[in-house]
Amino acid sequence: MEISYDDVGKTKTARTVLVNGRKIRVDRQAVEIWKENPEALFNLVWNADKREFCLSGPIE
Repeated sequence: MEISYDDVGKTKTARTVLVNGRKIRVDRQAVEIWKENPEALFNLVWNADKREFCLSGPIE
């Protein structure tokens, strides 16, 4: 699943958000990339230890 800046509500801080019923951790690196390029897309990666989705990317 690809995640865009609009999907996470254009968050300005690193936090956990709900997208389509999935808990997704948005880290500081993703926020910094979106500040420079709001069109960037990220892949979701399941983190089994924390039992949540994390962003991986950006997709080029």
